[in-house]
Amino acid sequence: MLSSIRAKLVVLIAALIALVSIFIYQYFPDAMERRSVATMYDKIETLADVTAYHVATALDFNLPDDVREILIPFADVNEIAYV
Repeated sequence: MLSSIRAKLVVLIAALIALVSIFIYQYFPDAMERRSVATMYDKIETLADVTAYHVATALDFNLPDDVREILIPFADVNEIAYV
């Protein structure tokens, strides 16, 4: 069957390459999706914090025009559904 050392090495290296390929195919798409979702949540949380920080003073002093002025730039951000 596989009598030569060369043939055994070829089969071994091919098997290792196949295992690494399967690992990459299985692991990396899921890891990238998890990282992408985590990044999106971080961005949304940051936008919420920034918005709340800037709007708080205007709301404390009952300044609706200032609140509107603060929120208008956030209307152009695609990740925000309602402004």
